[in-house]
Amino acid sequence: MIGFIINNWLSILLSSSAGIIVSALWYSDYLFGKEWRNLAKLKNTEDLKSPVNLLIMLLVIFITALVLKRFIIISNPLDYISAIKLAIWLWLGFVATYAVGEFISEKRPMKLLAIDVSNSLVVLVIMSVILYRIN
Repeated sequence: MIGFIINNWLSILLSSSAGIIVSALWYSDYLFGKEWRNLAKLKNTEDLKSPVNLLIMLLVIFITALVLKRFIIISNPLDYISAIKLAIWLWLGFVATYAVGEFISEKRPMKLLAIDVSNSLVVLVIMSVILYRIN
């Protein structure tokens, strides 16, 4: 329990913020937003912007940063490359595998899967670099 208390909260907040910014750009019309909405067959995007949904997304990304920080503390990477490898392995073992199973069972387009899981990979890598650097 003491490990939870002595987390570097600044690194967790900064990496959470970076994750939010990356995801906001990723799903904006500048990058993959239009195509993502098309593939997901979303007509009304106002529901996505509701305060409750935004709060849930903030909480999810904060928890992701918190858990990733715990993995970094436990694995104690020696350099940035090791921290990035950790993020990639966690992404491959948990995010990508789960997402593929979910997409297959829901019969969603593979391009939609690619947009979603690549966002998760980029976010995890950026977050791991920040969490490693600000120790």
